[in-house]
Amino acid sequence: MGFVGLPAAGVKSPVGAAETVTATATVTATATAAANTPGDNSSEGVGQSPASGSPKVQWAGPLLLDDSFDLDIAPPVATGAIDIRLYSFQEQKAIFDYNKYALVPEGESPGFSECQLLATTKSQEPIAIAEGRSVCLHTDGGRVALATLNSLNIDAQTADVTVKVWEETGP
Repeated sequence: MGFVGLPAAGVKSPVGAAETVTATATVTATATAAANTPGDNSSEGVGQSPASGSPKVQWAGPLLLDDSFDLDIAPPVATGAIDIRLYSFQEQKAIFDYNKYALVPEGESPGFSECQLLATTKSQEPIAIAEGRSVCLHTDGGRVALATLNSLNIDAQTADVTVKVWEETGP
């Protein structure tokens, strides 16, 4: 018969031994602050794409509306498909028609995703827009656009707007 060895009193068994390892790590992080609020892609320039995966901005700039513009062409032209159209005026508001427009909540400047959602779920035609307000819309070519009404000239029958058009995202 064999003998099984047991540790003698005061001797530690190697089975119960544990090693302690201490490690020290140094981590350096660099953060870049952005002026944009979440979802606000307002500082995107033409041809730039935000990190969120939104499409690039195809064209952004001012337009003087006295009738309609095709926003699928960069820069937009007053012939071709009608994407944004100044129909008339009502009190101190511009009436846009011929397309469906979604009124952006006051004081907000939506990025691509928010504008696309508004244009898909809350659009109406015609729409009355006051100075300083914005609308989101889908163009005839499938792009998403944001238009802000800067000022009205009722005597000249014109509206000064700033438009941002994102590149087409699919069929």
